Amino acid sequence: NATAPDQPATGDALPALEASALASNPALKRLQQETAAAWAKSRSADKLPDPTIGANVFGHPIETAAGSQRANLSVMQMIPWLERLNAQTQQACYEALSMEQQYHADRLRIIGDLRVNWAKLYVLGRQLETIEANQQLLTSLSDLVTTRLALNRGSAGDVTLLTVELGRLEEQAVTTRQQIASTKATMNRLAGRPSHAPIAIPASLPDELPEWSHEMLRQLAWEHQPAMAAATLPLRGAEPPNVLF
Repeated sequence: NATAPDQPATGDALPALEASALASNPALKRLQQETAAAWAKSRSADKLPDPTIGANVFGHPIETAAGSQRANLSVMQMIPWLERLNAQTQQACYEALSMEQQYHADRLRIIGDLRVNWAKLYVLGRQLETIEANQQLLTSLSDLVTTRLALNRGSAGDVTLLTVELGRLEEQAVTTRQQIASTKATMNRLAGRPSHAPIAIPASLPDELPEWSHEMLRQLAWEHQPAMAAATLPLRGAEPPNVLF
């Protein structure tokens, strides 16, 4: 369901890229697996160590008070202090929580990077449209000036000026197309897709700004930002310090 690069993107193109990033981004998949492993470790942290079983076989019988022995079997079970088990369990839970918050922080960062590049792709697309429109206009003027010059009604300087300007616009068009290709490759990398996978240039962006304030954003970040939660988890429930952003 790929869209040609020069066609406007449909409304669900960005959500599809975000869904692909959450499902296929290598860094997110690795963190998700490590988080699952950390939680599995925390569930076994309060369990007793595995018992140890040993066996000895003697080449020659050993005389003991109980009689002659050719082999013996030993079983050992370590029983640590309960306080130590509780501390190990608590530490494992904090490590798993911290890793889970790190996963959510990276998830937000990747989604944010995708949206930033989506907006950048929109701007570059409009910029390329403007350049191509100017090229068409100057090409028409160049044809007109050339015709007037053939009728001895113009000057060669006008043709030279238009040629130079067309060359400058062509350089801008090449640079803009390279930036578009680079932006698409970055978005494909974030989405866990091949770098050459087609991405349509968005036709529009949301034009309504939410009613946000600095204080509201600061409070929301302090309460819900996973990176901050991961940093404060080792404090074991201590009150967060007063931090100025």
